[in-house]
Amino acid sequence: MAVMSLLTLGMVSAIRIATHALPNAERPAHKVNRSGGVLANLADELSTAIHITERSPSAITFTVADRNNDGSPENIRFAWSGTKGAALTRQYNHGSAATVLDDVHQFDLGFTKRSVIEQYSGAAVDSAETLLVARDVPVVPADFAIKDKAWIGQYFRPTLPVGATAWRVTRVLVMARVHGANKGITSVQLRLPAADNTPSGTILEEVPMLESALSASYAWEQFAFSANSGLSPNEGLCLVLARQLKDAHLGDVLFDAGGGSGLLDTPDASKTWSSSLTTSMVYYVYGTYMIPGPPQTAKRDYVTEVQVALQIGSDTASRLETSVLTLNTPEVLSDVWESDFSSDPTALDINGDGVVDWAEAQGIFLVSSLVSDVWEANGTVTLGISPSVALTEMTTIRVGYRDPLVAGNGARFRTEFDQSGGGMAVITAALELNADGTQTLTLTHDTGPAVPEKLAVCAGLPSGFIDLRMILDPVADTVAAFVDGVHMGTYGYVSYGGSSNATTISGVNVPAEFDYVSIRVGGNYP
Repeated sequence: MAVMSLLTLGMVSAIRIATHALPNAERPAHKVNRSGGVLANLADELSTAIHITERSPSAITFTVADRNNDGSPENIRFAWSGTKGAALTRQYNHGSAATVLDDVHQFDLGFTKRSVIEQYSGAAVDSAETLLVARDVPVVPADFAIKDKAWIGQYFRPTLPVGATAWRVTRVLVMARVHGANKGITSVQLRLPAADNTPSGTILEEVPMLESALSASYAWEQFAFSANSGLSPNEGLCLVLARQLKDAHLGDVLFDAGGGSGLLDTPDASKTWSSSLTTSMVYYVYGTYMIPGPPQTAKRDYVTEVQVALQIGSDTASRLETSVLTLNTPEVLSDVWESDFSSDPTALDINGDGVVDWAEAQGIFLVSSLVSDVWEANGTVTLGISPSVALTEMTTIRVGYRDPLVAGNGARFRTEFDQSGGGMAVITAALELNADGTQTLTLTHDTGPAVPEKLAVCAGLPSGFIDLRMILDPVADTVAAFVDGVHMGTYGYVSYGGSSNATTISGVNVPAEFDYVSIRVGGNYP
């Protein structure tokens, strides 16, 4: 009995000692083990981040590549409330936040970033009105009788100062007189030129010339223009005097039969035009030109490393620190929408907000319209970003698109943004194919509901996909445009009363082709 008692006592003691050696959740070693597992998981996921959309001292949200083969990347968020004893949570694709560690007393995040500063010319400044081009003293004065189908015109292209980014016409003067009955009305038009510098069918602006207001002798007649801004420095215009009200004879216009160049005439109401290298109208053209303003900058932040400190409980012995190198150097963004049209854009969630990125603003999107990673927009479907947001931070937009058909209004990108103070701004970038096989990009802003005003025109572009990049700066109220990597110019825009936030791409009435679209918003906060 004595021996058995000693043996039993020894066994109990051994068991008690062994139990003390078992893991204990409160021991620092166990806490370090748990924290280490969570840090290893965080580091593994964060190292392959594509974008970072939230970075604060105690929370981070980032996007990683597609893991479930649905075509969309995954969104991951680690967060701690900052209250000692609260849980550290992990949220996956906007599901419920799951606790990964309890009783957290420290979760500190530090970010090493690389800032990239892009500098570009600021919004152009309008010059004072100046004489752009003129032919005022004819060598051999001659009369041109404007009739029902016989019209006269003049091609001109001003010589602008070096660095000018755009120009516009403010007024035109021609020498005219009455001929016979004074009941004719002539349209004084500004038209875009065709490839051979004869008038195209595109009338930028026109004003009437009443024959009843003309004198019996030749006199300078002046006509004011205001809606033809944004002309390229490499672009000329055609001044056309065309019949507006049918009459046997609409008046005479003076031209120089012995000098100058660029005279245009048509015998069949603009069906065919002749152009002269040795004769010219007698005329003045006044206008203004734009020169770059002070340089502007766009700042973008990229995270190269994230420092993490994690502690469970109050014992500092359980505190762990690590640094995570971000292999993709993710850009810090507030929001992002992208599509390369290799899959259905209405099923994508690139920004990981739990909402599809693109939705039908008009019509029903068909996957069959995706051909060889290109969306062939047929004019019945308009795609818009989802959800619609105000885009009040610096926004960089990139679109690869083309207009494959000479008809209609071509391919369009349109954004309603900078909604603040009861107003919003609207920018449209329309691309149209011309009969000569070139494309023309026209950038406009709205000065009121459905009241567009041209900011710039970039003509003579090739027929393939055009890469358009725009930087919208709501602080400076400017939009900078780059075409195939070349700075097209920076332009000021206006806001007007409105509350819509639609940003869309479409083909208007005709097919249009889109290769890619990317919209990246802000993110360059501390």
